[in-house]
Amino acid sequence: MTHLPTTVDELGGLAEEGAVAVAGALATGAFAMARARIAALFRRLGPDHEATAGTQLDADQELVRDADPEEQGEVRQEITPVWRRRLVRLLRDCPEAVPELRDLLAALDEALPEKRQGWAQTIVARDHATVYGAQGGNVIHYQGAYVRDVPPVDRDAADRGRAEA
Repeated sequence: MTHLPTTVDELGGLAEEGAVAVAGALATGAFAMARARIAALFRRLGPDHEATAGTQLDADQELVRDADPEEQGEVRQEITPVWRRRLVRLLRDCPEAVPELRDLLAALDEALPEKRQGWAQTIVARDHATVYGAQGGNVIHYQGAYVRDVPPVDRDAADRGRAEA
């Protein structure tokens, strides 16, 4: 029995993997297979969604293909969050699409050249947490929503308190 994501974090993680794979397939030999299978996934939301997904993939393919070779990675990075959002919606509305998406990820993992394969990292900051994530040399800082509500620490007062004790 295949595990179906049950939490927002799991859905987001699988959607992130899918988005990275979709972006990685753009302007490669694996694009035709990825396009057909992603569009078929979106058919679950209705025939219009299948056509829309195909059109969006074609436009994204064109963006990557037309970019300078040095900028193609950056274009893929910009496209990834958009596909993550689309895939989250798909998986939320049609959880039965999970095994099909996982199969597609496995197929793309084999079809894409190693330098086009992507890594997905899901980082969640909650409450007063601070989380740092790094991939490929980039450090991205995520801060919990409530951190701004915490008053700053008066270090001088804390030091005076220790000295008096």
